[in-house]
This record gives sequence, structure tokens and C-alpha cells, in this order.
Amino acid sequence: MVKRLGTEILNFFSVFACLFITCVLVFEISFHLTEVNRELFAKIHRYIFYYFSIDVFLRIWFVKKSPRYILTHFLDMALIIPLLGLFFRDIPFFSSILTIQIVLLIVLVGRVRYVVHLFNILKFNPAQLFLMGFGFTILIGSLLLSLPISLKGQTEISFVDSVFTATSAVCVTGLIVQDTGTFFSAFGQSVILVLVQIGGLGIMAFSALLALFLQRKMSSTESVELQESYASSGLKETFSMMKFIFSFTLLFEAIGAIVLFFYWYPQTGNLYQTLFYSVFHSVSAFCNAGFSLFSDSLIGEALSFPVIGIISLLIILGGLGFPVIYNLRYHAYKIHGIRRLRLQTKLTVLLTFILIVVGTLIIWIGEAGHALVGMTFWEQGLTSFFQSVTTRTAGFNTIELGSLRTATLWIMLILMFIGASPGSTGGGIKTTTFGLLVAAFWNTIRSRKQIEMMGRTIPYHFVFKAVAIIIISSIIVITFFYLLLLTESGGFFPILFETISAFGTVGLSVGMTEQLTKVGKILIILLMFIGRVGPLSIAFALARRRSKPNYAYPEERILLG
Repeated sequence: MVKRLGTEILNFFSVFACLFITCVLVFEISFHLTEVNRELFAKIHRYIFYYFSIDVFLRIWFVKKSPRYILTHFLDMALIIPLLGLFFRDIPFFSSILTIQIVLLIVLVGRVRYVVHLFNILKFNPAQLFLMGFGFTILIGSLLLSLPISLKGQTEISFVDSVFTATSAVCVTGLIVQDTGTFFSAFGQSVILVLVQIGGLGIMAFSALLALFLQRKMSSTESVELQESYASSGLKETFSMMKFIFSFTLLFEAIGAIVLFFYWYPQTGNLYQTLFYSVFHSVSAFCNAGFSLFSDSLIGEALSFPVIGIISLLIILGGLGFPVIYNLRYHAYKIHGIRRLRLQTKLTVLLTFILIVVGTLIIWIGEAGHALVGMTFWEQGLTSFFQSVTTRTAGFNTIELGSLRTATLWIMLILMFIGASPGSTGGGIKTTTFGLLVAAFWNTIRSRKQIEMMGRTIPYHFVFKAVAIIIISSIIVITFFYLLLLTESGGFFPILFETISAFGTVGLSVGMTEQLTKVGKILIILLMFIGRVGPLSIAFALARRRSKPNYAYPEERILLG
């Protein structure tokens, strides 16, 4: 009992030790330190090294089978390397600062799993863990983007702007207050790229991947959260789906990067820059992020069919949702006995097709004699198609939005509010929510007692959930729109466009983002965060658990309409 308690205490303090060494390593690597500061950091390294050495010794003493602990915690054994310096003093490698840094980094990777122990002690529910994961990632990203190594030249960035950029990246929105290609260095752009990838695939997905890598058993709360996130019937199917998701994502991001590379390289002739630009835009497109290293987004590539074609394909695949892609693939090859498409798959594919086609037609009809004047019929169609695809969540643009008619922008507002599909890299209220409300409306006017769709009956609690999502989302948009009207001076429609773009994690703007005040930036940061994690996730995280009542009140009818 004493040894078990001692292990739990060590796990608890390991979390804070890992956070501390992370901060130390980041600041030491990123800043230009004086000789006095280097000596100070060297002492800190040694003290941290001593702490971890004592920690490992106590853990080995606490467990009954020491050899088994050594095999399962082999990364901790890297601490032996600096200890060898006591016996081999004539070899500088064992006692150098760089060696200790690498050893501490290895130990840090092995201790990441102890973060879960802290969550278990504090008894967070899955929704709270989900929010904390996004919040922590944004915080780390903000700190990294604030470092001088992340910026070009002698430029400086305010902490609000770094938080705004990190939030926009993690929430795969694409709204920017500083130009990504000219303001941030290659390191800063790489940080944004990593944040986009993490935010696109989801914090829970990466935590589960880490659990698989470290061969760690997942807690019951983590298991429930994963199964709900990916609409799977069990944990085995969830992990199978996640392996497919990561391989599928990397495959298509690689294909997108290759296509972009072979198209851009003959124009630039710069191997490394073209490769980085290709990877950056491919990941940004698949994750529906809308970040671009070009100052005009993709306006310069508006008529380049290879670029527009592959970017559109990546956006559509990323916006369909991983459960849908998984079901489509396993249905096609009849894997694991999956012989039919799920209702969610049919509904998502159908609505995605309808929204893209309707959006393309409306944009073309509204702008053929206005913003698209001077283009050929096919060029107008390509531009309208791409803007319809990207409007729902991606945030790229191949035409100046300020030149569009208000009527066209109004339709774009509706598309942004609907957004992508559940389990995808996009935001919005989701296509299935919209489709379920349309089905409920259609069944109601046909006097059907049940909600029927494509040969299936939808339980009423799903309809109630869809209505709740619409109501909460509308309240959030209205509230933040009102607050932005009080703090900003950009005009009614531009502020409304910015509000819905942030909530839908789209990233399109009619020029409002750069004009935001500090308060306005904070409001947009909160709105992007809420839009990415989902209004219901916020509500579930804040709500108290209540037991189900074992009674029911008498029914009574009321008049509607």
C-alpha cells in the first residue's frame, strides 16, 4: 500500500517536472543566452537530472519485478549515460550539456503518459479532458510562436497575436493577424504546420496514438471519449479506425504534396522551399485550415487546375469525416464483414455533394456578371466550384472576397454556418445536423410519427440533440456578434461575416481580421475555440452530472404555430 501510494506521488510530480524541463529546453534552444545564463541553465539541467535519477531509483525499488519495469520503461534508462561520466571523466561526451539535454528529452518523451495519472486523480470527465487538450496545445503553440526564433528579422509579436495565431492553427480556422509567409520564420511556420496537423486530426487521436506507441492501457473515460468521437461500436474498432485514419491522412497529404511540388518546382527552381510549401499547403488543405504561405492565399493560383484540383480534393476528403471515409473504404473491400454503408455515410456524401453543387451554381449566378467578368466559362466554373468547396470550412480563396456581391456573401454565410461533417477536420454545426433537421421538418409536414430517412428510423433524442446544437450555436453567434459590434468599427455585415467565419472555423474574411482591436481578437479567439471543440462539448464540460429521475410528469399538449 505504501509503495503504491509512493508510485502515485511520483507520477503526480513527474507531470510538473516534465512541464518544467520542457520550458527550460525551449527557452534555452530558442533564445541567445549569455555565458552567465548558460551556466545557470547547466546547473538547472544537473538538478533536474538528479531528480529524475532519484525518481527512477525509487520506482525500481517500489515495484516487485524490477527487470520488468526496466523493459517497460526503457526510455528512463537513458539516465545511465550521464552517470557513466563519473567513471569515464576523460570522455567529454558523457558529461557534456548537449548529452544531458538529449537524455532529459528522451526521459521527457517516456514520461508524457503520466499526464493521464494527473487527470485521473483530478477526475475530469471526457469533455473536460477534450477541452484541456486543446487549451494546452494552444498554450504551448502560443509560447513557441512568441519566441524570437519563430519570427523573421527583428520583428516582434504581441502575446495576444501569438495566441490568436496558435488558436487559429489548432482550431484549423485560418484567420490571421500577421501574414504567415512574411512575418514568421521557417521555424514559426513549422510550428503552425504542426499545430494545424494536431488540431485537424484531433487531440484525442494523437493521445490514443501515443498510447499505442507507448503500449499503455487507456482509461475508461478515454475509451468512451474515443468511441463517441469516431462513432465506433467498440474500442477495438476505434483503434482499427484510428490506424486507418493516420495512414489515410499521411497518404493523401503526401500525394497532395507531390502534385504541388511537381507543379511548383519548375516555376521556382528552389528544391527545399518548394518542398516545404508543398507539404504546408497539402496539410493545410486536408485539415481544412486555410493557412497559406502566399500573401494572397491562392488568388495567384486561381486558374491553375492542378493546384485547385488537388487542394479541392484534399478539402473534400478532410471535410467528409473520418468515420465516413473508414466506412466507405471498408465497405468497398468488404473488410471485417462490413457490407453496407451506414446512414451517416450516405447522408454525409449526399449533403456534401448537394451543398457543393448548389454553392457553385449560386456563386456563379451571382458573380458571372460581376466579380467573374473577363473569365471564360470554364474559368468561372472552376473559380465558383473552388469557392463553394472552401467556403464551408477550408478558408482558402481564389477571388477577392471584398469584390463579391452581398447576396453571394450571404449564401457563403449559410454554407460557413453548416460547415463540414462530424469527425472531420472542419467546423460548423455539421452537415448531419442540418440534414437531420431537414428530415424532421419533412416528416413533420407529412404527419409521420417517426423520423424516417433512407429506410431507417432516427431516434428522437438525436433530433433533440440536433435542435440543441442549432440553438446553442445560434446563441453563441448572436452573443459574440453583439459584443463585436460594441468593440469593433468594421460595419454590420463584415463583423457578421467574421463572426460566423470564426465560429465555423472557416477562416474567410472581408478584411476585418487585421482591423480587430485587442478585445476583438480575444473574442474571436474564444469563438474559434468554441467552434472547433463544439458547443455541446463546452456545455457537457461545464454541466454537473445529475442522476436520471425515476418519475415522469403528466403529459399535456400546447399549441404550436
